[in-house]
Amino acid sequence: MGCFTKGWAAVFKADKTITVIRCTTDGTTDQTSYTCRAFAGCSWYADHAARAERNGTAPSPTVKVRIPAEAIQAAEPSWTPQPGDLLVLGAAAVETDAELSALCKQSQTARVKAWHDHLDTAFPHLYIEGSL
Repeated sequence: MGCFTKGWAAVFKADKTITVIRCTTDGTTDQTSYTCRAFAGCSWYADHAARAERNGTAPSPTVKVRIPAEAIQAAEPSWTPQPGDLLVLGAAAVETDAELSALCKQSQTARVKAWHDHLDTAFPHLYIEGSL
């Protein structure tokens, strides 16, 4: 497994810790809770693309994240991302709206737009696309 890990890191520059935060609101109690999952050995790549608009194009910054399958297995094997989850570059933990707001101001973050299961490839991983 050590050789595989070195290969993964070399191919994808997978030396980052990524935290995925899911916000859940309980409608009956009107309480918001946050589930934070940190994954080590990931890659984070920010890119500036363009999106079509009525008057031409507009900048559309995006983030591309790869989370290796072994990092998911170590954290929570049945976990999958959901659109709207918050991606954070680095390890993070929040419990309140104020902490989340402060984190978003201090760290590089993005919202999950889409994700792709690449678990059947030579370097098994989840590929996540996010918008800044």
